[in-house]
Amino acid sequence: MFGSLEDEVKLEQSGKKVLTTVIITVIRVLALVAGGALLVFGAHKAIHEISEYHAGRKIYSHVVDKHIKLLPADALKKKRAEEAEIKTYYPPLEIDMIELWKTNPHFIGWLYYEDAEVNYPVVSAPAHDPEKYLTTAFTGEKNSAGCLFAEPGETGDFAKVNNFIYGHNMRNNTMFGKIKVLFRHPQRIKDKYFYFYSIDGHVRTYEIFAILKTTSDSDRYKVPAGSDVVKYINESIRMSVYKNEEIKDMTVPHIMTLSTCYGETGSGQRILVQGYEIRREKYMYEPEKE
Repeated sequence: MFGSLEDEVKLEQSGKKVLTTVIITVIRVLALVAGGALLVFGAHKAIHEISEYHAGRKIYSHVVDKHIKLLPADALKKKRAEEAEIKTYYPPLEIDMIELWKTNPHFIGWLYYEDAEVNYPVVSAPAHDPEKYLTTAFTGEKNSAGCLFAEPGETGDFAKVNNFIYGHNMRNNTMFGKIKVLFRHPQRIKDKYFYFYSIDGHVRTYEIFAILKTTSDSDRYKVPAGSDVVKYINESIRMSVYKNEEIKDMTVPHIMTLSTCYGETGSGQRILVQGYEIRREKYMYEPEKE
């Protein structure tokens, strides 16, 4: 005997409710599984990142310990000084240039920028692989810290009107990672100079005139010429979060631009620290051999 139409409708509605409940349960289970997978993936990524940071820090700590020595301030007057009262203005780093070059033939010099905690070797990127040092450390190991690098063909004399050194904005503030802190808090800047110790036997002192945010395709990456040089400098000063009130004449400068990424990956944002060469001195000493 068949049930009434009303009973059939109730039965159909009941079936739909059961099906809906099943579907919701399945979705919740899948969401939990997906969430768990994402959590595991995120944890794995974080562990890998921490491991990379640790390895990168260890690589460069070893390079510094092996090849660099910060000498007492008066050491500059004692080593290879022809006159007793010779004056120098750069930090007294004793750098084993020869051994650094033997470690990596792309080595062109050493960059020292105290406020940004930059104390690293700089290489010239090879022409056949200009992005090599984005993921290769100075000593040749693959590492996300990479190495500070100049453009292909650079020898370390930085004779162009605008010269560039590139480095990663690391989350643990190594490499050029501390530059973002100075950009966000320019009041923390204590020293307006950074220094490049070149393999050619000279130390170049740069006075900072701008710290600014821009994009990877902006005209800040151009090399100005003629009357455009002054316009370029004035525009950088206008864009800068840091104001150097003691800037001298920069009519014909050699600019050094330190460039690092900023913001989300792929955003194209960059932070630049720009200085102009105010002094070039002969590097006065060689490391003592035991």
